[in-house]
Amino acid sequence: SQNQIKIKVLDEGLKPISRALIVISINDKQIAFGTTNEEGVFDKNLENGSYSVKASKLNFIAYTKNVLVENSSEVILILENEVNKSKSFQG
Repeated sequence: SQNQIKIKVLDEGLKPISRALIVISINDKQIAFGTTNEEGVFDKNLENGSYSVKASKLNFIAYTKNVLVENSSEVILILENEVNKSKSFQG
């Protein structure tokens, strides 16, 4: 059966990231993609199963999460800012 999956992309301050690119794959095969809205949300209807959901956005580190879909649910992805990362490496 189809489940509505709400994919939400946030920054480290838990603010929504709009226009993040979402790619949904099964076994490395892309089955869907889209971009988040102003609330950082991308809605997709998915069959039951195991998916990989990748979020990426310029100036952020891309993040992939494995998601088991069994019912309608919300998936939250938090992207780290590349700038913050490079600063912390320099100490």
